[in-house]
Amino acid sequence: MTTLGGSLTMKMHQGSVLRSIVDVFALGLVCAALLAGPNPAEARFKRRAREGYLVERRAPAAPSTPQPEVVDYAPKSGPAGTVVTVSGRQLDGVAKVLLNGQQLPLLSLAPRVLTVRIPAGASSGALLIIARDGRTIVVGASFQVPAPTAPPPVVAPPVVAPPAEEAVVIAAFNPDRGRVGDLVTLEGRGFLASDRVWIGAAECPVRAIAASRIVVQVPVTTSSATFRVQRDGRDVAVSAGRFALIVRDAVITGFSPRRGPAGTVVRITGKNFLPTDTIYLADTPQPIRARGSDWVEVVVTPGVSSPFLVVGPRKTVRAASEHGFVLPADAVAPPLTAIRDFSPQQGPAGTVVRITGSGFLPTDNVYLAGTPQPIRARGSDWIEIVIVPGASSPLLLVGSDNSVRARSSYGFIVLPPRPQVQFSFSPTRGAAGTEVTLAVTPAQPRASVYFNGRPLPKAVVDGGAGLRVSIPVGAMTGSFELVVDGHAVRSSQIFTVTR
Repeated sequence: MTTLGGSLTMKMHQGSVLRSIVDVFALGLVCAALLAGPNPAEARFKRRAREGYLVERRAPAAPSTPQPEVVDYAPKSGPAGTVVTVSGRQLDGVAKVLLNGQQLPLLSLAPRVLTVRIPAGASSGALLIIARDGRTIVVGASFQVPAPTAPPPVVAPPVVAPPAEEAVVIAAFNPDRGRVGDLVTLEGRGFLASDRVWIGAAECPVRAIAASRIVVQVPVTTSSATFRVQRDGRDVAVSAGRFALIVRDAVITGFSPRRGPAGTVVRITGKNFLPTDTIYLADTPQPIRARGSDWVEVVVTPGVSSPFLVVGPRKTVRAASEHGFVLPADAVAPPLTAIRDFSPQQGPAGTVVRITGSGFLPTDNVYLAGTPQPIRARGSDWIEIVIVPGASSPLLLVGSDNSVRARSSYGFIVLPPRPQVQFSFSPTRGAAGTEVTLAVTPAQPRASVYFNGRPLPKAVVDGGAGLRVSIPVGAMTGSFELVVDGHAVRSSQIFTVTR
């Protein structure tokens, strides 16, 4: 107990001594401040104020603006177009970002992240941030921009020599003679689908082609000549023989007008006219203004009245008109209003007829057997009409008051309509002696059958709905033709004659 009381007395004594030391230190600080005297700057400020000077107390300096701080960036390399993301603090104080001295497009800006894009033409170097107060901060010691890779060298494909072309040969053709429109088969080798075929100076329509066979049609503008196969604008094969063109006899069915002075344009109608034909009046060739396969327009030259002549090659007369063209010296002056002529002089319904004369009025109508005919075109001395079904009769020119102002001297003959016949045949190939049946719609028991222009005996089946024929000996590949009431209908198919 005595020991415990002694310890407490000693500790209390030690605490009193420590407090005394602290108080003495604080008292020393106060005395040092009093001995030092007042703040010189504060004393100067107060003295100048007492002396009447205008003085300004300066505010303390503002704290400095926080500077951007970079933590990291990614990626560390990349080509032009790469987007680089920089993370850190106070990044909204960034003014611009440089790479090796080149300013980068700034895509986004926020306190903790900014993004830039590496532009085209950039090069590797230091990535720097310029703060708004001008301070420079190094983001990365070196951002790597890879050099652009060179494109792979262009290697030319190896030059391969084209295969040698097969020689093109026309070994034969059949038939060796025929008319315009007939089909001819060229046998040979080396033919291509793009080949063209010519006979003389005329190109032939190609109906079928294979490597060893070409089927062509004899064109209108042709004459007897050799066949030529043309490829890429040059001849690659020529036939050894000449195709003999069989020329159908020409026929002049009419002409209009039938009289007039020199310079009159006359339209001659007929059939089987050739592009090489010349038209004569007496012994004088007439200038041809235009032509077709069934008509020719000539300009009459001074001369004597005479029939028109169609003259073919080697000065052979192929056709002559039944009556002559009358020149003014022999002509009788026509009446004031007159129908001098019309052409053609016959045909089925639908035929276009050209009427020539004088004194025609725009209000005139044309009648045939009491029926008005549709007018297609007209002039002061000509009218074109379209024949409607009816009876044969002279043509009447009727005025607006229904009076007959002119009448043709002879009548237009209305022919029965052209038969609408279709047919097919079976089989489509075979040797000589093969029986072929033609299926005809409608039935035509009186029709004549031709093969390559050669008439064939026929057997009538089912009242004419079928016609049976045999392929003759010596026949070549070609087409069938039906002749009904003088009208020919050709098959669209080809019958191939095999050996």
